[in-house]
Amino acid sequence: MILIKKRSYLEAVKLGKYTLDHHPGNREAELSYLRILVMTQHYSLARSLGLKLLAETPHDSEVLYLNGVEDREVGDFASAKAHLEEAVSLVPDFYYSRFHLGTVLVTLHEWKEGKENLEKAIAMGDTDPKAHYELALALHGLGENDRAGQELQQYKDQMKTDEDALEASTNAAQGDKDLAAGDMPAAIAHYRTACDTEPGNASYKFQLSNALHKTGDLAGERAQLEEAVKLDPKLAGAQKQLGYLLARSGDATGAIQHFQMAVQAAPAWVDAWINLSGELAETGHFAEARNAVDMALRLDPANAQARKLSDRLTRDPAAQQSNP
Repeated sequence: MILIKKRSYLEAVKLGKYTLDHHPGNREAELSYLRILVMTQHYSLARSLGLKLLAETPHDSEVLYLNGVEDREVGDFASAKAHLEEAVSLVPDFYYSRFHLGTVLVTLHEWKEGKENLEKAIAMGDTDPKAHYELALALHGLGENDRAGQELQQYKDQMKTDEDALEASTNAAQGDKDLAAGDMPAAIAHYRTACDTEPGNASYKFQLSNALHKTGDLAGERAQLEEAVKLDPKLAGAQKQLGYLLARSGDATGAIQHFQMAVQAAPAWVDAWINLSGELAETGHFAEARNAVDMALRLDPANAQARKLSDRLTRDPAAQQSNP
């Protein structure tokens, strides 16, 4: 499924086929391969396997669902309706079955039932823009034209959002390649495009800040980090790096705050605990510094930097005086 999420559809199909070839007759392997074929829209390859599994397990909800999707794609809407209705009756809260049943019912002009299933799919968490488009068709068929217009607008808005997200992720991925190749201007340009396309994504701003850091643009880096943590306070990497920049600029209080946010977001991050301990020690908060470095050593007892800092705190007269 990871390959599908990455849109590596051909690789996903090849892997599913390879698994099935090496486990012939294994039902789980067959079902997994059928699932991949349907998800990647290889319906011609899926057809015979789907019918085979349906004959063997005629009342399995997932087999019914997958065959219902195939039936719809080949235009057999009567079979699609029957299979999807039974799938819904067996597992009522699986919104994919609800969505596909809704689309079949809309095709058959069964507006009321189509509307009910599509509304339930959306309420259950279906984020596919097509659900709103199909619901708009059902509502129009029922004469609810005002609401149909609202659903159609939501479909258009969501499609634009999805297109923007895809464009942004494509630019960010290219930025990663440029960064790895050492082409900083190209990396920065691609990251900026990603940020402009999807301005609410904190991760893209963090990626841009990393590229700016490599060019020595610390002011630009700081600006992007501040925006990133404002959007997502739990983005530990951005919190830690912002703390580092503030420490370098002499803002110890701000640095400590961001290091604390970093360890709260990522409690197992040893480097963040070390940074926090070091800055606490620099500002005379020795007890808190000791607690932080002790946490780093519990997480990584062999960490040389943590051991060095711990030894320094042990030998520091000021630290000993504050904690006799």
